Amino acid sequence: AEEEIVRVETPFGFSLRRITQQEALASPDGGDNKSILRSMSIPPTGKKPFRGAKRMAVALRGTDSGISPPSDETQTGQGNLYTVTSASEPARTDSEQPSQDEFLKSDTFVQSSHPKIKAMAERIVGGETDPWKKSLLISDWVYKNLKKLSVFSIPSALEVLESREGDCNEHTVLFTALARAAGVPARIDIGLVWSDTLNGFYYHAWPEVFVGRWIWMEPTLGQPIADATHLKLLGGDIQSWTLLLPYLGRLEIEVMEIG
Repeated sequence: AEEEIVRVETPFGFSLRRITQQEALASPDGGDNKSILRSMSIPPTGKKPFRGAKRMAVALRGTDSGISPPSDETQTGQGNLYTVTSASEPARTDSEQPSQDEFLKSDTFVQSSHPKIKAMAERIVGGETDPWKKSLLISDWVYKNLKKLSVFSIPSALEVLESREGDCNEHTVLFTALARAAGVPARIDIGLVWSDTLNGFYYHAWPEVFVGRWIWMEPTLGQPIADATHLKLLGGDIQSWTLLLPYLGRLEIEVMEIG
């Protein structure tokens, strides 16, 4: 039997699909990109989402038993029902916060301690000391300074800083590195986001920051706070995208509420 291979396909984010070895070897420019993207999207039943929504409730079906999306300050789940509520903007952050040192560390792909990353973070935030305002400055800079381009690789924040291009993976990794370098705890989420163009949900990555509480941000789409059409399937780092495999080709979404 032919091996199954996963190819990344993205409309400013990443999507995954199981393909044959023959398909994987074919030129990525040889087909209809729009058709590929549409085949990767998950068209929901129920109510139609819209970009900018503040609250969304969905019913998820088709996943393996024992596999379920996480719950946090933005997303809550009960059984197969999940509610996402876009966060409100925080007040100025109290200086006394629970330790989040784990999310300030540098690693192989999020090189927050590298001199070039630290220098750019300092340049972006200037003399700002409030963590949330730092986060907004970094998100805005990443959105405006990265060319939206599909990149088929595991991204490195340092390489992205130099190339200034990429999809949601590159935006998210660079944001996370810059935020950590500026002293703001940050982590990576991987899941789904609504696309008006595809009329469905597609696989996507975005960062969140800890500013007294965890808040989802969206530097790829230019949203200071991610809207409620995001659905987190897992958290961790960009290398974790392989953990999405149990969802591929199986996940069904019914939108119960949107507003």
